[in-house]
This record gives sequence, structure tokens and C-alpha cells, in this order.
Amino acid sequence: MMNNIKTVCIDLDNTILHFESWEGEHIFGKPIEGAIQALSKLKENGYTIIIHTTRANKQLIEQELNMYQIPFDYINENPKQPSNSLGGKTLGDIYVDDRAIQFDGNWTTTLEKISSFETWEKRKMTEQSDDFLNASIGFLKEDFSQSYQQMRHYDNLIINIITFSFVQLLFGIGAAWGVYNFDKSKDNAQLLNENYRFVIVAILFICYLFCIFACFQIY
Repeated sequence: MMNNIKTVCIDLDNTILHFESWEGEHIFGKPIEGAIQALSKLKENGYTIIIHTTRANKQLIEQELNMYQIPFDYINENPKQPSNSLGGKTLGDIYVDDRAIQFDGNWTTTLEKISSFETWEKRKMTEQSDDFLNASIGFLKEDFSQSYQQMRHYDNLIINIITFSFVQLLFGIGAAWGVYNFDKSKDNAQLLNENYRFVIVAILFICYLFCIFACFQIY
């Protein structure tokens, strides 16, 4: 069935050549990937290729197409077109255009297609933006997860240091209290004598050093 289609009208900008914005009739984009090979294949299969574009300067268009060796037969015209159909639209069996919407007989779905229409290049940019956004979100999630795990690690480390400091402080106070009571006992009155104060101060000083060390560890 496709072999019966012999005349194909193909848009130029954003269909054969890349197009971002109008910068003048002398400015053209580079060929879209696969366009030259596709048009060459159509030519080999006997198709008449008509370049169907809103650009008016046929000479400039022809020069640009020849520069890239892009095959074509006519530009914005079909010499085989009947004289009673010369109403401005180039006659073709099929039209290829980046802005075309096929009418399928249902105006409801056609209106939906029109309202949500995007050119393929704009859609591609949107998809790339979405991919970048998803990748960024994934990176942030992973970074947050790693940061959270690191914070949990630091929290556990701080809790262990505080627990150790509290235990050694209780132990030091208990030891100092024990030395004090030991010295005050009548049975041990001559054992420590006046040195018990030095022992208590030494124990409390060691506890103080441990606390200072713990604070530096937390910091």
C-alpha cells in the first residue's frame, strides 16, 4: 500500500534541518540525524520529494540542500499538480511536518491534540529537563540519606561519649566520697591522715580532665 504513495511533501525547518528561532532567511540549521539517509531512501524507492516550507527564497533553500547533498525534486510546488487545484497548497500524497496533526475524522480528539501540541524538539527538551530534574532529585535523596546516616553515627558517638563521661564522673565522685569516709573512720584515722584531701582533689581533677577531653571529642 505504501508503494502507491509517490509524492511526499516534507517540511524543512525542524523536520529536515534543525530550527530554534527565526534569524533571517540566510540562516539555516544543521541536518537532523537520519534525515539525509531517509530522503535518499525515498528517492531510491521512486518518490517525488517536495520541500514544503514557509521560507520563500527558493534559491537559498536549494543552495542549502545541495550543500548537504539532501535529495529533493521541487520546492513549494508540484508541476504535476492540476491547474484547477492551484490554490496555494502543494499537492502531495502524504505530508511530513513537525507541526502537523493528522485529522482522523473526530474533532473532539483533534481539539485535544491541538491544545496539548508540542513540537518534537520542544518535547525532547522537556524530557531532558525532566530527566535532569529526576536525576537531581535522586542525587539529593541519596545525599540526604548519606548525610542522615552520618548524623546518626555522630549522634550515637556523642551519646556514647556523654554516657562514658557521666559514668566516670559518678565513679570519681563515689571514689572521692569513699576516700573521705575511709579517712574519717576511727580505724583508719592514722592511715591517710591529712593526705586524704590531696587524694580527693586528684580524683576530682582526673574527672575534670576526662570531662574536658569528652567536650573536645564532641566538638
